[in-house]
Amino acid sequence: MRRIFLVLTVVMLGVTTVPVSRADKAPLPPISISEISTDETYGRAESNAIKVGGGPSREREYLMLLRGPNGESVRFERDGSCCGFETPNGIMGGGLLDIYSVWVGSAPDPVKLYINMYDYEQPKAPKGFTFVSRLQRK
Repeated sequence: MRRIFLVLTVVMLGVTTVPVSRADKAPLPPISISEISTDETYGRAESNAIKVGGGPSREREYLMLLRGPNGESVRFERDGSCCGFETPNGIMGGGLLDIYSVWVGSAPDPVKLYINMYDYEQPKAPKGFTFVSRLQRK
């Protein structure tokens, strides 16, 4: 009985954790940022979400590259998901945007950023942010 429960649990976890992939099956490039957006709505509006593709770990990789306007460190927290949309890269043809609160330095109020983990376009830093091109690993 215990073995059956374990097998069912593994099967269910496998079913519910389908990896996010692109419809064209092309491998995604490593997360990097090479420019700052000039669009005020980039990342700040659900209609202009930051497209990192590849799942939640790529969202966090992207956020770790952001810096404040003067190079300040940022911290972030996922607030949840919203805003269903159609995408060939999502599960059953759809996806949700993730919303993150991002604090710059010691600022008391966060900036809300919308991130799309299903689709990919070379990400930029939102206006008002800077970035590091890659993380320094210790």
